[in-house]
Amino acid sequence: MHKFRMVRLILFVMLLVSLTSGCMYKNQIVQESPIQVKESMVLVQQAINDFHDKTGVLPIKTKPMDTPIFEKYVIDFNQLMRGGYLGNIPTTAYEKGGTFVYVLVDVETKPTVKLFDLVAVQDIGEIQQLVNVYKQARGELPIDIDLDNGYYSIDYQLLKTDAKQIKSRYSSQFLGLMMDEDGTVSIDYAPEIMKQMQTLTANGKKDAMNTKDLRTLLVDHSFFVPVLSVPYELKNNEPIPVIK
Repeated sequence: MHKFRMVRLILFVMLLVSLTSGCMYKNQIVQESPIQVKESMVLVQQAINDFHDKTGVLPIKTKPMDTPIFEKYVIDFNQLMRGGYLGNIPTTAYEKGGTFVYVLVDVETKPTVKLFDLVAVQDIGEIQQLVNVYKQARGELPIDIDLDNGYYSIDYQLLKTDAKQIKSRYSSQFLGLMMDEDGTVSIDYAPEIMKQMQTLTANGKKDAMNTKDLRTLLVDHSFFVPVLSVPYELKNNEPIPVIK
């Protein structure tokens, strides 16, 4: 298995275990209001800035170097609390029973607080388990359509379950799932990336699309990182998932 996908799968399993072993069952999750999320983001960002200015380092948990980039820099609230930079851990944070893991992006240039949505992780976990069981029993994947570039849509009839879509954190639309040739399930963010590309083009900011990974367009214009995602590149003016 490709090293990137192996690390990503291990992280996924760890998150799923933590979700189902604690208080984070789906019927117990309370969705935070946008205002509550924004206020928490502002407080944590200020704490990060103050900590970084004073210490020269970032309060993050140690992760393997090849951890997927949007899951790599998890904020260590204990460091912020011990140093007096933060009075309380936000109720929106997983550590307090919330639905988000707080992470940092752009750590080398401008460390910025973003959110990793655990609700989506749990939703995908249900399908991932079904895919794993099917693969183990049949020796093949429940493939519906070959999407090219090493990805496939999922045949939910073979899994004997209803088709799953994930509520997007970027808009009101729902996003489909796909899997790679090893059976690792991901959210297909192509519709959201395309929407952001269209917005940038309409606003005369087409140069912003000159990026190696189009997922950054979502990160740069929202509070959220694309959870359990894969890299996207521009091909024939469309965002295409690629295996790296």
